[in-house]
Amino acid sequence: MAHMVLCPYCKQKFDRDKEEYALIGARRYAHAACMLREAEKDPTYVKKEIIDPLDNVTCAYCQKPMSKKDEDCVMIGNGKYVHKACQALEEKREKTDKEQLEDYIKDLFGTTYIDPRVRSQIKKYVEEFNYTYSGIRKALIYHYEIKGGDKSKANGGIGIVPYVYQAAYNYHYQLWLAQQKNKDVEVTLYTPKVKEIVIPRPERKVKKRPLFTFLDEEQEE
Repeated sequence: MAHMVLCPYCKQKFDRDKEEYALIGARRYAHAACMLREAEKDPTYVKKEIIDPLDNVTCAYCQKPMSKKDEDCVMIGNGKYVHKACQALEEKREKTDKEQLEDYIKDLFGTTYIDPRVRSQIKKYVEEFNYTYSGIRKALIYHYEIKGGDKSKANGGIGIVPYVYQAAYNYHYQLWLAQQKNKDVEVTLYTPKVKEIVIPRPERKVKKRPLFTFLDEEQEE
């Protein structure tokens, strides 16, 4: 998709995704060459940073522009770039149920994106079936990991969800009940009996020495 803008200097339109430009104001773009010519005409003109769209990208997390040459720039896949600092923050952030569902689907089918058909299915399940994102993910886990479902029959979709959603709910609910029951068990029931053994303190044997000895007698021995 082209991003056509109008250069205020030459009055010509250009695609800022393909040509070098300078941001000269809020949402105002100019050809890089036009900006430099304007700076030559007016000594008081402050040169703006020249942006090469083929070298510059937008951080997928903070949405701020950056250069691919920056040390802080890393590619995370699917042609997306992020700041290292943003990536570190993202890894620490607790993901939403929707994000966890999408990550699971991508891992399940070995893709780096969510197919539009799958997005449509998710939307339908949430809005029409009143399913939750967490419930959909658990239904997929139940079908493919617990029951051993065949992914090749899915054709890249999640149409199986309505057929296993209730069974998955019952399965995970029973697991939850078991966990709650185990929490109520007193730890003391599993504490082994300890027999206390008292070890007597060893007595030190003191060797008796004669009260008086002669050096000559010691040498004769």
